[in-house]
Amino acid sequence: MYARGAAHECWIWNGGRSHKGYGMINGVSRRGDRQALYAHRVVYEALVGPIPDGLTIDHLCRNRACMNPAHMEPVTSRENTLRGFGPGAICARATHCLRGHPYDRKGKRNRWCSICDSLRKKAEREKAKVGGQPSQ
Repeated sequence: MYARGAAHECWIWNGGRSHKGYGMINGVSRRGDRQALYAHRVVYEALVGPIPDGLTIDHLCRNRACMNPAHMEPVTSRENTLRGFGPGAICARATHCLRGHPYDRKGKRNRWCSICDSLRKKAEREKAKVGGQPSQ
């Protein structure tokens, strides 16, 4: 993670912020056009170096207004999302279903447990019996 202590505290941006809490400044992009820039990216590039193409900055301290480059790490967008606390990240970290059974099967886009899958299929068979001929 990142070092803690007085020398490694967050450097809080006191200027304008985006609706998500990131520091914003008016500036000139790499292409030379004027636009609003994320302050933490400007600080990182000024003090550490360019952010590699295809990567974004992850605040290791989880403080979006922090400008301390020691608290920042270039990562892929996917890695940044999975490190967070949004619904997708929480689901990705889950190891058990809502009923407490371990996920033991995986599809292309989802995971499930065999126990709940068997219970669901049994309930469907029982429901089908009620509507017509008993299934065999």
